[in-house]
Amino acid sequence: MAQLSTTITKGNGRTITFAVTDDWGSGFIGSLSIAVTNSIAISGWTLSFDLASDITNIWNAQIISHVGTHYVIGNLSYDAAIAAGGSVSIGF
Repeated sequence: MAQLSTTITKGNGRTITFAVTDDWGSGFIGSLSIAVTNSIAISGWTLSFDLASDITNIWNAQIISHVGTHYVIGNLSYDAAIAAGGSVSIGF
């Protein structure tokens, strides 16, 4: 997988950033960030995306479902709340 990063800014004051932080050919480390860019905090979050690779380890989140290439991940008890102006980082 080539080194890449992408940022998606939602009109609702949320920015999602994904980056491949390390790639060794047969696997990679991915980093996701969910940021609140307005004054409305988040209390509990989920994120859905498609990824052709299998996630074998994940930190600061849990896999809620995985069907084919579609993943839904969600918060853990300690990172459910994201304050206004704050962010949470997820790795896999």
